[in-house]
Amino acid sequence: MNKLFFILDLAVAVFAGWYFLWPSEEARVKETFAKMASALDKSGTESTFDALAKARNAVALVEPGCTCEAFGQMHTLSKTASDMTGRVVAFRNMAANMHFAFEDLSVKFTDKTTAEVTCDFFYKGDDFGWSVRDARVLDATLRKDPESGRWRFARVRLSNIIEK
Repeated sequence: MNKLFFILDLAVAVFAGWYFLWPSEEARVKETFAKMASALDKSGTESTFDALAKARNAVALVEPGCTCEAFGQMHTLSKTASDMTGRVVAFRNMAANMHFAFEDLSVKFTDKTTAEVTCDFFYKGDDFGWSVRDARVLDATLRKDPESGRWRFARVRLSNIIEK
């Protein structure tokens, strides 16, 4: 009888650990946005090594060929990680300080490997000596990488809040 209680206790403990410690797919999608904000944030001058490391972290969250629509322009990102990394480093050099935030994320799964996300996007920075603040609506499609299991941006669209 004691063995039966021990096995039941062990099964409950394993299930509880799995349930409470293993993040849901929605939590993993939201974590991708938090990682992107962290990878793009910049405070003051940074070393080339730090800039490259953050750029690589950002690029790892994006599918090659990701499409981005902003300010009426459509762009398709390069399919090579090295080219995307160089572009992110150049973007980071445009401002001394940058802060990105994604808030009020709404995640809808179209299937097990695709998530449609809508959120509020906030940017604050010092661009070319000007203090800039911007707020937009961001719609994104994320896909789960079959090899790594990580969620990556496949499509991003920024629009004015009033358009929504």
